Amino acid sequence: MDDTPDKLRRNVVALSAAILAIAFFNLSFRPTGTLLGFAEVSNVSPLKVWVALLVVLLYVFLRYHFSEQTSTERATMVTDFQKTRLQAVRQHLERAVRAYFLKGRSVGWIDDFESRFVDRDIQERMLRDGPALEVDDLVVGVDSGEEPWYASIAGVSFHARWTSGGYGRSGGNRHAFTLPRRLRAQILAGCALRATSFSRGAVDVAVPTGLAALALLTCIVKLGFSLAGLA
Repeated sequence: MDDTPDKLRRNVVALSAAILAIAFFNLSFRPTGTLLGFAEVSNVSPLKVWVALLVVLLYVFLRYHFSEQTSTERATMVTDFQKTRLQAVRQHLERAVRAYFLKGRSVGWIDDFESRFVDRDIQERMLRDGPALEVDDLVVGVDSGEEPWYASIAGVSFHARWTSGGYGRSGGNRHAFTLPRRLRAQILAGCALRATSFSRGAVDVAVPTGLAALALLTCIVKLGFSLAGLA
């Protein structure tokens, strides 16, 4: 088996696919045969075959997993995931702030929203005119690199227009927020799907790893059945 990154990946995919095919089609093993075309072998039991497949699978996967290119691809995938997640957080903040102005829907997960973000001018306009006619300018910036990612600081600049006139703020308006669990799950699911579906590097990592995990589980299950049959 070659040591080039592409060959290492193909080895993992090919062997994992073969193991899954053997299990899916319930292929049986002959008790006797030849090895390498000349060595006669006998007493080949399913237990021995699955042990051998498991050992080879672990070997080829570990060589792939610890290769330099795989490590680089994983690091790239993590970086892309974090960028996509930050963008999703920003978009949810923008939607929440816009929904407040246009629908009067308070944002409970922005700290002190009613007391700090909603100042007297906004309160007077919302009481007098109702929801804004439009939000013609809205910019949200989220501090990157903060942990946990769902609880950070956001800067919000906006300009909204009511029937009585426009009002806005820009610069210096920073607010702490903590995303609710439902939004966290939604963001993580969407970002994970995007990270593993829309980049070649992510696919090159996700597909071999996923197939190897399924094949490893299959080998363990088959070994369990084989051992149970011997008892």
